[in-house]
Amino acid sequence: MTEMKKVLFVDDEQRVLDGIRRMMQSMKGQWDLFFANSGEEALKLLEQGEFDVIVSDMRMPGMTGTELLEAVQIRYPHMVRIALSGEAHKEQIMNSVGPIHQYLSKPCDADTIKNTLVRSNALRHLLGTESLRQIISRIETLPSLPSLYTELMEELSRPEASLKKVEGIISKDLGMMTKVLQLVNSAFFGVQRHVSSPGEAVRLLGLDTIQSLVLSVQIFTQFEGKSLESISLKGLWDHSMIVGSCSKAIAKAEKAEPLVVDDAFIAGLLHDVGKLILASNVPEEYTKIRKLYIDNEISFIDAERDIIGTTHAEVGAYLLCLWGFSDSIVEAVGFHHEPMVGLHGDFSPLTTTHIANMIVCENASIENGKFSEQVDEEYLSALGLMDRLEGWREIVRTIMEQDGET
Repeated sequence: MTEMKKVLFVDDEQRVLDGIRRMMQSMKGQWDLFFANSGEEALKLLEQGEFDVIVSDMRMPGMTGTELLEAVQIRYPHMVRIALSGEAHKEQIMNSVGPIHQYLSKPCDADTIKNTLVRSNALRHLLGTESLRQIISRIETLPSLPSLYTELMEELSRPEASLKKVEGIISKDLGMMTKVLQLVNSAFFGVQRHVSSPGEAVRLLGLDTIQSLVLSVQIFTQFEGKSLESISLKGLWDHSMIVGSCSKAIAKAEKAEPLVVDDAFIAGLLHDVGKLILASNVPEEYTKIRKLYIDNEISFIDAERDIIGTTHAEVGAYLLCLWGFSDSIVEAVGFHHEPMVGLHGDFSPLTTTHIANMIVCENASIENGKFSEQVDEEYLSALGLMDRLEGWREIVRTIMEQDGET
């Protein structure tokens, strides 16, 4: 029988804890639930045994939620740390608190809490290596889910969602609007006429593609201005855009379901987000990784495992899982170098992301003479797709040639 995971809820208001206790009744067989009225009481409970998740209110008398989660980060770095507080204080919390992995807004419904706990449990099984947990524990702040993307998602979930409102949301951020229009007019999307407004961009590319672009641009923007000596932000963005476009094109060529096509694009765009996190938070180790990779006939993920014991793919999947992305996207990001490890046994965003990334890297290695990983032919054979490989290579070459012309 699988051992139950232990979660600790902390809030100074007993009525809040009582409400959570009632909401979580159906989870009793899956989670061992504990409750504390203060940070001090929470730390005493944590001393009595190993916990998996802590969910803490931020505004408490005595020891604040900030102080509690900072203590948990130091003493129990393996734990998933979730902040629970009012929306009015979200921005202040996310800007000032390093140890928060995820933020839940009060009032929080039972399904949101349950889904968050289920994801954290799945995450520990999927990405449960000690080396990954050790690296994550050293990261002060994982990037927050971009606000503009969240606002778009909220608008699109409304029954009366409108194109005009979506255009208004994008237009509020001049830098974002400019970047989206620049991308829409690039060769990536093959638009035959110049696009001058966000509304026109949405009509031409569709809401899902625009959402993906907004998400990716905002994630990269979070790292602008930081000292990233071991990585080129522009180079990584260009690579991510190409892989995202190729991944989507391969999915469309295979006449995949619309959801698979959309997820293929998002996974391709975000497949290397873990590199940003590592370069920003453990720059010395990341510099060593790049040197080992450049100086030796070794793959980049093998260099990562030699130096830090985990990979950018696993770190990126960890982040996306905490953000609540679908399993197919988390899987694609987490195993894009090692698709045989993935959970799906059929054509999926993992397939397209792996293929797109490997072929793009193959073409780059031809130009610079550097050793590159190869497409996992054992994986393609297992899926019965080896005969599709040359056609996919042609798709990728065409997109890369178009990109080179811009």
